[in-house]
Amino acid sequence: MNKLLIAAIAATVLSTPAGAATKREPVSLQLSTTGVDFANPTSVDQFRRRALREIADFCDPANQIGANMPDNQCRKEMTAQLARTVTNIAVAHTANAPVRN
Repeated sequence: MNKLLIAAIAATVLSTPAGAATKREPVSLQLSTTGVDFANPTSVDQFRRRALREIADFCDPANQIGANMPDNQCRKEMTAQLARTVTNIAVAHTANAPVRN
């Protein structure tokens, strides 16, 4: 597995009046997992830290038309999806890892 796809609902930044509901659309962020040993907690932790930086960049207003503040809902949803996905992959890899003496 060389790619991890994190899908979340992120804000579609539209020019809307204050207080108006903004429309949201599905978005995804693809992260490389090359070199990540999901059976190794240190490797997984390094991957999570890198992924969190990439999520922060992805949800940054510089990447959104008309936005001037970070999209905290985007970050929250992608971070939650990251946690679930990485935990599931790590558990599967740990269960399949050979026993070391």
